[in-house]
Amino acid sequence: MRPAGTKKAGDKPLSRRRIAEAALAIVRREGAEALSARRLAADLGCEAMSLYHHFDGMEDILDDVVDLILEGIAPARNASWGEKAINARARRYLALSEEEPACFQLIATRRWKGPAGAARAREMASLFLAAGATERQAIAATRALGAYLNGAGLALGAWRARGEDERPVKADLDAGLRKLVSVLLASV
Repeated sequence: MRPAGTKKAGDKPLSRRRIAEAALAIVRREGAEALSARRLAADLGCEAMSLYHHFDGMEDILDDVVDLILEGIAPARNASWGEKAINARARRYLALSEEEPACFQLIATRRWKGPAGAARAREMASLFLAAGATERQAIAATRALGAYLNGAGLALGAWRARGEDERPVKADLDAGLRKLVSVLLASV
């Protein structure tokens, strides 16, 4: 690590975004448990205290990491609305548990506080609104679906981590997803 106040040629100045991106890189490589202020600062070539000129603490950094992950989840390409569109978007979110398990574990266990999290929630709620739900019903349905998906993704991750055959569980969770969406839509 370089002494405080020194920079090597080509270093970019620290910013919230740069710090969050470096933290996300650590999470992707090694999981959220590997993330610490010292580790992050070492990767950025600065002192740990420099991070706190941009963030209030590690929890604040993790909130920005969650938002970066959510930014990276492309919406399902199906532009329609209704049950098919809701299931497609739900499956796209759940696919992250397989594609990037450490990232999924982080977003499934933290509250979404940033703009990307709000956008993802609005996107799903808008599908329930288009199906005739009131605003209150759409929010409740989105929360219920989110809780199911987070639990399903964490369960799949646990099966994978143990090296067990996840296909039967995946089939059960997919059937549960279809039933939940059907029930949620029937209640609007």
